[in-house]
Amino acid sequence: MKILLILTLISFSIFFISYNLDKRKLYNGFLFNISLFMFLLTATYITFSTSNILLMVIFFIFFAITIFILIFGIYILIIGLFINARIVTKRESRSLSNLLTFFLGLALLFHVILTIINPERFLPSDVNIFIGGFFVIEIYFLFSVFNFLMISLLYQLNRPKLNQDFIIVLGSRVIGDKVPPLLASRIKRAIEFYNKQAKVSKPPKIIFSGGQGKDEKVSEAFAMQQYAIKNGIPISDTILE
Repeated sequence: MKILLILTLISFSIFFISYNLDKRKLYNGFLFNISLFMFLLTATYITFSTSNILLMVIFFIFFAITIFILIFGIYILIIGLFINARIVTKRESRSLSNLLTFFLGLALLFHVILTIINPERFLPSDVNIFIGGFFVIEIYFLFSVFNFLMISLLYQLNRPKLNQDFIIVLGSRVIGDKVPPLLASRIKRAIEFYNKQAKVSKPPKIIFSGGQGKDEKVSEAFAMQQYAIKNGIPISDTILE
């Protein structure tokens, strides 16, 4: 048990150091999942070695949740991808990039259908080996999505101090010269932080970053700046990139 406890502490320490050095890194999700796995492994060992009733109940609750995720997780992910695609296309446009989650959902749905049909029994072994490569890619994709979702949840706990010099707002496609809802939500978040800091110290400069596409009347940065000015941000506190 000592070895498990030491490994758990080491894994959490590595995650803690990495997360505090840079909270934006995606591999922090991977490090957290490793430390979480070690914690659950240690907790499982302690539960069965002590035969504590309360720990047993907690263990079986988590076990049931895990089994549920393993069985139905891919279906939940498919539904989530389709919902995300609908929201993005409704708020933005039906461009190829905005349909990415829709295509990913279709690919996973196709895999589920193939798993049910099981065409491998009708195919030669060489073809099955080739198809197996796609299964490896799918596992990697699901693993990456899980790590991304985990660090996304953790990042919601990030509360930057109200002493920033700059806020950078990354651009995305504008419709003509209008800011679509998805991009507007980023600007509103920046304005919210700007107003909070302005109450206690010198307000930060807001940097709007984004070029101009062929179907855009103005640059993304300019459209974002105008949106922020209309919502009370002084032009002197804005910078176009």
